[in-house]
Amino acid sequence: MPVRAAIATNVSRYRRDWVPLRYIQATPRFDLAAGRSGIGYASRATATGAAVRGTGHLDAVALAGMVIPALWAAWALYWWMTSRNVKQFRRMESGWSRIAHFGPLTLAGLLLALPTMPGLLGERLLPLTWEWFWTGTVMVAFGLGLSIRARIVLGTNWSASVTIKHDHEIIRSGPYRWARHPIYTGLLLAFVGSAIARGEWRGVLAVLIALASLWRKLRLEERWLEEEFGDEYADYQRSVSALIPFIL
Repeated sequence: MPVRAAIATNVSRYRRDWVPLRYIQATPRFDLAAGRSGIGYASRATATGAAVRGTGHLDAVALAGMVIPALWAAWALYWWMTSRNVKQFRRMESGWSRIAHFGPLTLAGLLLALPTMPGLLGERLLPLTWEWFWTGTVMVAFGLGLSIRARIVLGTNWSASVTIKHDHEIIRSGPYRWARHPIYTGLLLAFVGSAIARGEWRGVLAVLIALASLWRKLRLEERWLEEEFGDEYADYQRSVSALIPFIL
């Protein structure tokens, strides 16, 4: 039976999501690089110019396309829910300073979340394989989990902006034994994982923007903590890395 006729007889089983026909016929590797969920799949012309709707065994592709957005959404919900239970600040960075790091982070997120990008940014950097996709997904889950763990350990000393709190403390337990800013370590790892799962050149740009933004914020925090705690914080700096244990 011709391929098109076979497709037509099973149209009632097809989902709205489109995948390349060549992937259905020849290999379990799917286009996870684009689509309405950001890490979903796209409608693209195949070598024969045909594209078909996904069948039952492709439901896993739809599920995979929701995993990374769901992880980020759950993280954002937790961040928002716990944002009020913190100490009052007595020193806080300016509004322009907050924009200087929140703005680039937002841009980095959009670079990864938008379905498509023009030119080189939308070109493939990594092969379209499940291995790369799930490697990136695991990194996202681990990175966001690390940031949440560090947030819990930091407790009421946490703030979204650079601040000095009343009764501010230097925390050296939990993830803070290995990095002075483990929340940023986790977020950077999650950005890298998202970029790997996306697999396009835009991911490189997004990670570089996120790194520059987090490093700027980190350096401002370091300066304020040095001024606040003096030798105590200098000792912490000498014994624990800023972002990557034993490296940076």
